[in-house]
Amino acid sequence: MLERMGGASVIPLLRIVITETVRNPELGFALFTAGPDRTARRLADYLAAAKGRGDFHGEDPAMAASFYIGSVMGNATLMNLLRPVERPMTRKQIDGRVDEAVALFLARYGSPSQGTGGK
Repeated sequence: MLERMGGASVIPLLRIVITETVRNPELGFALFTAGPDRTARRLADYLAAAKGRGDFHGEDPAMAASFYIGSVMGNATLMNLLRPVERPMTRKQIDGRVDEAVALFLARYGSPSQGTGGK
């Protein structure tokens, strides 16, 4: 997700779209709809199905999806937009960020029988 939404190959495109969205708001909306929003909707659908199976213990799958994506992405896209592209996140940094996001997510939404999550 970090590589697809904020990696070195995407950042130049994001810079152009952000600049052009001032004149053409539909461009930014189209990119958002095809990328980040689509990812969030797919994850929310997955979590809703998991809730039906009893594997997800949250009230709002869409909100949980947003929180998960936000915790994975953090400020990575902003950092990559504002710093030289030659300094992308390393695989170790990405893996560490994802591991921490999963731990946070499971602590809140994981199975109570596993000693995590739930209300």
